[in-house]
Amino acid sequence: MVPAFIVAKALCARHRAFIALYSLDAGHRNPAEVLRQNNVTEDDLHRYFDSWFEMRCRIGGPVA
Repeated sequence: MVPAFIVAKALCARHRAFIALYSLDAGHRNPAEVLRQNNVTEDDLHRYFDSWFEMRCRIGGPVA
């Protein structure tokens, strides 16, 4: 298995933010750890939230 920090550095910031947003949406309760594992900041999450949310709705994900 490839360590998460290697995968996080191989992906672009947008994709890392999407992974972090999905993780947080799935109920992971430690946001700081999710940000660290995915090598993103809260600003990254804000920057990519709208496109992540649009994609999530388009593929039939649950809408709160």
